[in-house]
Amino acid sequence: MNFKKLIAGLLLMSLLTASAVAFSSCSSNEAEKTTEAPATEASTPAETQPEETEPATEATVELACNLTVTDQDGTPIPNATAYLSHKNGQLAQIAVQLDENGKATVTLATGAYTVTYENLPEGHLPDDTTLTVAYGTADYTLKVLNNIPNGTAERPFTVTDETTEVKIPAKTSYTYVMFNAMDRTIVIENTTLKVSYKSVEYAPDENGTVSVLLTNESPRDPGYFTLVNEGDAEVSATVNIQATAGSMNNPYVIEALGENVVATVPKSATVYYKWTATQTGVLMLTSLTPNNYIAMSNLANSTVSYFTNGEVATYLNVTAGDEILISVASTKTDVDSMEITFKLTEHTATVEDSIPVWEGEFAFTLTAGASYSFTTAEGVSVGALQVKGQGIKVTFNGEILEPDEKGIVDILVTGEGKNLNLTVENQSSERQEITVSIIGALQP
Repeated sequence: MNFKKLIAGLLLMSLLTASAVAFSSCSSNEAEKTTEAPATEASTPAETQPEETEPATEATVELACNLTVTDQDGTPIPNATAYLSHKNGQLAQIAVQLDENGKATVTLATGAYTVTYENLPEGHLPDDTTLTVAYGTADYTLKVLNNIPNGTAERPFTVTDETTEVKIPAKTSYTYVMFNAMDRTIVIENTTLKVSYKSVEYAPDENGTVSVLLTNESPRDPGYFTLVNEGDAEVSATVNIQATAGSMNNPYVIEALGENVVATVPKSATVYYKWTATQTGVLMLTSLTPNNYIAMSNLANSTVSYFTNGEVATYLNVTAGDEILISVASTKTDVDSMEITFKLTEHTATVEDSIPVWEGEFAFTLTAGASYSFTTAEGVSVGALQVKGQGIKVTFNGEILEPDEKGIVDILVTGEGKNLNLTVENQSSERQEITVSIIGALQP
């Protein structure tokens, strides 16, 4: 009996032990589930609510932007209108009205814009023509260029050949510019101002006059100079810009026809003269000096006649009253200066009134369909002559002579060779340069 109770007790203990193990295992699993659940719930926001980052695609985000427009010195540009056009071409142009401080607030999509302006102050030009709106940036400044002269090197005052009145404050320097400044001289009288030109400072002489030659190498180059007031009071002065005598802008005036003109020409320089035609016909210029280059320009119709290495003559069609500019230069490079002599004569250039020629070379220009007639000058005896030009008709003593393939007609004169008549006609449709060479009487 006691043995049976013992067995029953053991079985009961086994059942109780198995139940405890099962309960322990269940409790452990539930605890594991309980500790894992918070981790699962904490990870969910990281997946569904990411941190805020810059948008990947531009022109899709609109931002409030503060826009300021100034000049290059930072001075605000008031009351102008800036037009912004997005470069993607899909957004409408935006007109931005600036206030009196050159500022405006506007909503803009991110991306690049082309900028144009309206109602900019006089003397101002666009400088910044592109605006890029970036995510995270709210303030933008655009520049326009102020071109109003203020006497600085960047914005100098402009002077011309006309007299200019200036006022220079005490202890101040103003910079000036002159365009087409070649062969010009600055002259200021009764002044204490100094002139600074090409890093050299020129002071007034004992009479209060300062004179500076602008030495630009090309008429297209501007000439810059600075007026310097070192005194304690403002200085007023009159600035005269004078073209150098004998320059293109101030040529010497030829007083009379038929008289020798002697030009003193420095090496590598050109001296200019002017003549006003007194009759309609041709103007003949005869050079009496070798080693020169002379050109005649009719300022009324822009025609030019020229020759080189003179002791030759050249002709130019003129109408009474035409202004003729004559340029004289030396072809010699081994002398500092050279005297070149020439003279002018006028002729009506008709068959009845032929142009007199003599021994030497004569160069002239014939317009389409025009002709010149020549005769030997008094006392001249011609042995031979040559006419050269394209598309020409040559008539010598009534006989028509055909040029060769090079446009040359060679004529050997028989007899005394005096009182000969030569006519050259341009039969082409274009202006032609013609040369007539005269050789004196040939020796037997």
